[in-house]
Amino acid sequence: MESAADIVLLTDKPFQDGEPVQIVPELKDRLNSYKTITQVDYFMYPHFAWLKFMRTELVRSKSLSFPVGQYYEDWPFHWETGFVASDIIEISDGYYHYRQRGDSITGLGDQKLLHIFSSDRLVADITNQYSDSLQVRQVLANKVYDGIWYVLRTIDDQYLEEAVLKAKEQLKVTRNYLDYGSPSPKTRLLLLNLKLPMPFAVFAITGMRAALNQLSPARR
Repeated sequence: MESAADIVLLTDKPFQDGEPVQIVPELKDRLNSYKTITQVDYFMYPHFAWLKFMRTELVRSKSLSFPVGQYYEDWPFHWETGFVASDIIEISDGYYHYRQRGDSITGLGDQKLLHIFSSDRLVADITNQYSDSLQVRQVLANKVYDGIWYVLRTIDDQYLEEAVLKAKEQLKVTRNYLDYGSPSPKTRLLLLNLKLPMPFAVFAITGMRAALNQLSPARR
């Protein structure tokens, strides 16, 4: 298959550690199994660096790099590549098999999760440099909301107070974007709790987490 695309996105097939890998058709037999992706759709695509091929010339000419010392460092990289790429395509069928482990960064609830806040702020800075598109800012706002929800829902109890404080700061720093978003009802409730003074906010969010755990023991 030949294409002039700057970025080729892959879809993934997740599987639990120890499970067999599912067989997919050989790529050479799927010459037309790709589609062009718009910029807005690209920003809603999973950020993982391992889900994309990129032209070497693009990375070098734009001096693209991952931020140093930052977890979730592929998030700002993903957004900047979306702004500088001229053509993006997606290959379907799940040619990347993603092994899920309980000890991965995305599976843990420690302080590394707090880097989601700083990573989203880097994304906001990059967006400011490249675009004033309403649709892009809507995606960014919802990303910030989702990040706040995920951190406060997932982080271990011992780090919750710090996470609530950081989430309050996040709302202030990114307030210029958040009006573009459309948070879910559960996120709206969380945001109301974050408006409370610190001790009450922590207490309310602790209760919210406990109630959700009663509904589903698995973190979500």
